[in-house]
Amino acid sequence: MLISDIWFDSSESYERLFEPIRGLDQQDRDKSGSSRQQDDITLFMLAAKLRKIRLRLHMSQEEFAEAYRLPLEQLKLWELAQELPSDAQIKHILKIERDPEDAKGIVWG
Repeated sequence: MLISDIWFDSSESYERLFEPIRGLDQQDRDKSGSSRQQDDITLFMLAAKLRKIRLRLHMSQEEFAEAYRLPLEQLKLWELAQELPSDAQIKHILKIERDPEDAKGIVWG
């Protein structure tokens, strides 16, 4: 079992998962070591979860990005935990996890 399976269970609510970093501006993050640490943990959890979803669907990054209308370069950064998706993108990723076929037709934004 991966740490992401423990910390980023799909049954958890979106708000609970990303609460540590929402509402913090960059100055607050720079001033607070714990906020920075929470950001890093959240990024790594999301990266692991996203990669797990994509691999479960047996898709390359290119196939996944095209099928679900996600920006390929950002997808690569998300999987490397170098960038956090927008709220709309995170919700779309969670929809993909719940219902991959239905999520293909969604235009998020």
